[in-house]
Amino acid sequence: MKIKYNFGIGERCITPCPFSERNSEGIVSVGSFGCKLCKHHVRDNFPNEKSVECKHPVGKGASRLAFALRAVLSGICIGIGGAAYLSLGGKWGAVLFAFGLLTIVHYKLPLYTGMAGFFDYRDSSRWLELPLVVALNGIGCLLTALLAGFDGSDIIFSRIEAGYLACLCRGILCGTIMTLVVGAARQRNTLPLIWGVTAFIVCGFYHSIADCFYMFSSLADSSLVIDYLPYWGIIILGNLIGCNVPRLLQTK
Repeated sequence: MKIKYNFGIGERCITPCPFSERNSEGIVSVGSFGCKLCKHHVRDNFPNEKSVECKHPVGKGASRLAFALRAVLSGICIGIGGAAYLSLGGKWGAVLFAFGLLTIVHYKLPLYTGMAGFFDYRDSSRWLELPLVVALNGIGCLLTALLAGFDGSDIIFSRIEAGYLACLCRGILCGTIMTLVVGAARQRNTLPLIWGVTAFIVCGFYHSIADCFYMFSSLADSSLVIDYLPYWGIIILGNLIGCNVPRLLQTK
């Protein structure tokens, strides 16, 4: 069964076909990944194409399920990184947190802050994907929090204590870092990702999906979690704004 699949920013061929993602100009990244099942290679065959022929014996329903499962796995990776930070703390804990982002970028898993700066904002359907990815990432964070059993209430309380404006500003700064380092990692340069993740944690900037893990790690204090929800919404918005700052400031 052939499926003609038009790629949009942040999309890839049907999993497990790891087509490289399109950049902000709609051009397929020239990474080493190609379609294992279709026997195509992005760099050699599809550097500028708008669509490709996918020969996977699966339909769009299977594609959506695969995307959902990969987004949940992305949340699990962030949760593991958050657990490492809660366990060790300090600068070394911040370095270990980078495990989650490195894994996500390597396996091209859908993460809210990895998509928010690269999606096609001109396509209204892409805007609908972002809250879906947040929810799926959140499921992964919930699973990790329940299994790990850490307490993130101190971090959640600090967010509330900081106030709405601080949550917005620090969310913007974190989002800006995320787009810059993810863009570098997609070009096979992972050092900015390691140091960028360490930087936003040490500086006290707020990552919405990491905060989701800390929130679910604080479920023992349900009133604290409920109080935090509007602040988390502000951080999600701040990340969205920040993730698009590099794109807005780029000159053609």
